[in-house]
Amino acid sequence: MKVYHQNGNKIKVQKRGLLYALLAAGSVVVIALIVALAVLSGSPSSGKDNTGLVTTRPTEYVLPFNDYTVVREASIDELVYMPSINMWKTHNGVDFTAAGDEKVKVMADGVVKSAEQSSLEGWVIAVDHGDGIISYYKSLESALVKAGDSVKAGDEIGTAGVMITESDVGKHVHIEMTKGGKIVDPLDYLDTDSTK
Repeated sequence: MKVYHQNGNKIKVQKRGLLYALLAAGSVVVIALIVALAVLSGSPSSGKDNTGLVTTRPTEYVLPFNDYTVVREASIDELVYMPSINMWKTHNGVDFTAAGDEKVKVMADGVVKSAEQSSLEGWVIAVDHGDGIISYYKSLESALVKAGDSVKAGDEIGTAGVMITESDVGKHVHIEMTKGGKIVDPLDYLDTDSTK
């Protein structure tokens, strides 16, 4: 069967219909392959859950000492009196003293960003835990790690000491944390009720 158009060109309708049918069938095959690959890549054996998202275990944080006392909590938004320097200021971290061994343990797995000695704060160690979380260990008498070292939760990174700005506390570790560059309270991450 032939169809004539106004411009006089002859087009065979059967050939056009066959072309459309082939395009539709090819599209169905491509879509079926995409769906099959998506289903197979989301199988449990691939390390992904059924939604295709990579599953990770939540980070567990450990305390800096086995036997400790929290002598000063964080006061990020309120001023507190600091007797060592005779002034009111925010306290951006938590002060822990040890009842026995004064070796300080890192809170979670990470990479040491820096380990530097400060005249006011003693040794200061910064550890990047990923996901924008960085912990800072201040008031250390000595550092047992250096920049670039990989650490696991519970590894010893330094020894508690005394820093000038908090000398009223005695030997301790002052721990600060940031998440995405914003100061956060370390006690929101540490379970201080489970061991003491």
